[in-house]
Amino acid sequence: FVKQLWPRITLYGWQPVAMYSVRDNYQTFIVAANKMGKDFDAALIVLWFFMTRHPCRIVTTSAKAEHLAVLWGEIGRLIHQAHLSTEEGGSLIVNHQLIRKIVNGKMCDISYIRGMVAGSESIAAMGGHHAAPESLDDPCNGLPLSLYVGDEYSSVPIEYYDVASGWFNRALLFGNAWECNNQFKWAFKGRPGTTDNGGDILAPDGLSYYRKCFRISAEQSPNVRLAEEQIKLGIKPTREILVPGVKTYAEYMMHRQLWDPYMQCVKLDADWYEGTENRLFPPEWLNRAERISVGLPSKRIARTLGVDCAMG
Repeated sequence: FVKQLWPRITLYGWQPVAMYSVRDNYQTFIVAANKMGKDFDAALIVLWFFMTRHPCRIVTTSAKAEHLAVLWGEIGRLIHQAHLSTEEGGSLIVNHQLIRKIVNGKMCDISYIRGMVAGSESIAAMGGHHAAPESLDDPCNGLPLSLYVGDEYSSVPIEYYDVASGWFNRALLFGNAWECNNQFKWAFKGRPGTTDNGGDILAPDGLSYYRKCFRISAEQSPNVRLAEEQIKLGIKPTREILVPGVKTYAEYMMHRQLWDPYMQCVKLDADWYEGTENRLFPPEWLNRAERISVGLPSKRIARTLGVDCAMG
């Protein structure tokens, strides 16, 4: 789909994996560092989902209009740059945060992509966006037809997920690891007072997930990885940009020097910050150990886990 419509686009690492996750899994959660292309990838997913099934309903949301505008800016740019026939205006009718499709020569009254700011006054409007095949022999019968997309989901009120979960067949919820107390953090860290410890939840069929979680740190940027590989080989980093728009090595190094531990944890390591008073090992120590481990021999076999003799 991407190669046909945007042949010059370069997808890297986690981006196609996330697209397949939305295809196959009920819920996809992505916590990411800044400038890792999450809005761009979400825009691709929204357009792919909408154009590959009918009828189809997609609702995108965020706590602020400014956040929602970023996602819709990416959607609009992809539509304008697509390599496709535009006879009679093409197959999409694009308005401000509302897209409809042309089916059999006329506008479909059922299908849409909507943008909705997650405010207290619009919770009721989040319900009822389910979609169903037009007949039992419909070629889309059996496909997920409704998608719920949440941008900067750490700031979206809990009630929005509760209402939307009544109709969506697929959910894509993503953002930065800002402190919050909602489904976004619970998906990764677990929900206090419950048996949910966070992480992936495999479906009974063993082939898909009820919940699939991705953590995208700044070290996963192809631009940063290239520089780190050059350093391991004893080569001065060329600071070449392999993927435009994604975190560069120069930005990464600057932010490691200038940002405090909280900002580094959230915006570089894509994790929720827990102060040293709450952890045996400070998060920055653990994150640095993880970065160092990348350069260790890949065939290393651990002889044991850390052992606490409990005598303290």
